[in-house]
Amino acid sequence: MMRFFLVFALLLAGCGLPRDPDETLKHIREDKIMRVGAIERADRPTGAAEAVFVRRIADRLDARVALRTGDTERLLEALKAGELDLVVGPLSRKSPWAAEVALIDPLTKEGDTPPLPFSAAAPAGENAWVSLLEAEARDLRGGA
Repeated sequence: MMRFFLVFALLLAGCGLPRDPDETLKHIREDKIMRVGAIERADRPTGAAEAVFVRRIADRLDARVALRTGDTERLLEALKAGELDLVVGPLSRKSPWAAEVALIDPLTKEGDTPPLPFSAAAPAGENAWVSLLEAEARDLRGGA
């Protein structure tokens, strides 16, 4: 069984997976611009978790951040339309948007301030981009 997984992993690596059909990661690397939407909240401005996460990704890709703020719906619509590469803020897996975008595992725990855990959303299907974001989120959580 272990041999099967090893062969499968090698085949996937040979196929160049994961891929980004819309080339999000490629565009960020080439243009050196990461288009980020930050969800505005009445309870506080953009939090430290969001800022650290975004900065680490931008530094890793040697890109500058083009920031747009707004409400959740408008930013997620812009993400789905390809106008943004990433949306950060309090997001829930129970949101109707969970079927429309790729939600990154939360960086904060349920019950932290703000009430919803900080998370991020990326365009659905952009697997190389999502993989990079997930790895960075995991690293920030301390490998959890």
